[in-house]
Amino acid sequence: VDQHGKLHPSLHGAAKVQLADGSIVFYGGGNPQQSSGVVSHLVPHPALRRARPDAEEVMQLLLNAQEAPESPLWSAVRHPDGSIGVLAPLTDGLPLVWSSVDARSDASGRGVGGGRGGPGRRHGLHACLRRAGVEEEMVIFGGRGDPEAPRCFNDVWCLSLSKDAREGVWRQVETQGGGPPPKVWYGATPTKDGNWVIYGGSEWQFEETAALAADRGVVWILALQSFAWSSVVPAAGTSRPEVVLACSLVEVSGSVLVLGGCMPHRLGNMPATGRTFAHCPKWYASLSRPWRFHLASRRWSQASASADGVPEPGDTLLRSHTSAVALPVQAAPRQLPPDGAGPEAVLLFGGSRYFTGAYFHDLLALRLPLPAPGPEEEQEGCAWGAPGDWVEEVGAEVERVSISGPFGSGEGVLRRMRRRLSGQISGAVASGSSGLALPGPAPGGGRRGSAGRLRAMERDAVA
Repeated sequence: VDQHGKLHPSLHGAAKVQLADGSIVFYGGGNPQQSSGVVSHLVPHPALRRARPDAEEVMQLLLNAQEAPESPLWSAVRHPDGSIGVLAPLTDGLPLVWSSVDARSDASGRGVGGGRGGPGRRHGLHACLRRAGVEEEMVIFGGRGDPEAPRCFNDVWCLSLSKDAREGVWRQVETQGGGPPPKVWYGATPTKDGNWVIYGGSEWQFEETAALAADRGVVWILALQSFAWSSVVPAAGTSRPEVVLACSLVEVSGSVLVLGGCMPHRLGNMPATGRTFAHCPKWYASLSRPWRFHLASRRWSQASASADGVPEPGDTLLRSHTSAVALPVQAAPRQLPPDGAGPEAVLLFGGSRYFTGAYFHDLLALRLPLPAPGPEEEQEGCAWGAPGDWVEEVGAEVERVSISGPFGSGEGVLRRMRRRLSGQISGAVASGSSGLALPGPAPGGGRRGSAGRLRAMERDAVA
């Protein structure tokens, strides 16, 4: 369901937060040339908001939605007596319904950039939910503006929402303590103790700087009730992760897991020719070696994750700009032991290797070990796989594609993509919606990510 285009121009790098009723509020998104300050509200159908959705009910909902209008609209009806009535949109049969939020600035009138005050237009940022009494607030931090405010930020804003999320009021928060430096594309997650944990991000510079080096391994924590910042700086000589951008953070088993991410400051000079995939391990943090920040001891440790159930792990596990969510023990994949105890799991969807034009449309699961007594370093075994049985099955019929649209020479694009796919896929895409076929044993070399790019081009009618 693609209704957001009319209400929310771009969701790339938008901040988002899930409200208590299961609906989601989005703010901003875009790119350095054109960002958005729009706030919108996404309401999933009740069948999708259940703790354990019924598969048959969801399937029937999706089938029925094919005959529903593309975007519900309010209608004005003139009655025979000349009076006018207003009819609400018929949305009962739609899986997702988008609506706009009328967001304005508070009495101070402060604002950044254009629009009606507030934080202005930004992208590459996150949000978390803060409850103030019976009200719900969307808290955002930092991000990067567009040409009207061409810089990265390190301020905090709150959007107080009405009960139906149709209206909101922005206010800038005066935080306590020393906060993070300006950041875009950082990672963030709320924790059970009422804090907001932030790691990574930078001003997207392409060289190592003293400020970036000083931020390596530093975890920033915002106490949501008092809006007080604190930071954890690793002790000298202790292990710590590299500064990564566009990583995913999730809270699991008393720790924060850092998944994926890219390192533009390591990019250097991009090779004009040759196989740029060979440089990707320098530019991207592999999902096979995730870092964990332990909330109690405030120390870092690095895990080693096996990937026996993942095709082409050397390609598949190098990515940034992903979405991830932690599952509770009861919902984790695999059969639980008789005593009901079992591992937690993290689901990770999509992502890209932005520097080389590789994109992923898959769903991976990370199985985590049960907490055990002993040193934290001894508890780091985990495994990547597909949800359920942890084996990803890929199969589809292969067809040739032709390239057209605003990408210059179609044949030139096709030749480049064919070279990147080592000639074995030869510009092939899957028919229907089954996904791109990867025939035969896969030797790696970046073909899987390049195949995802072709799939996206096909979806957008340019392939």
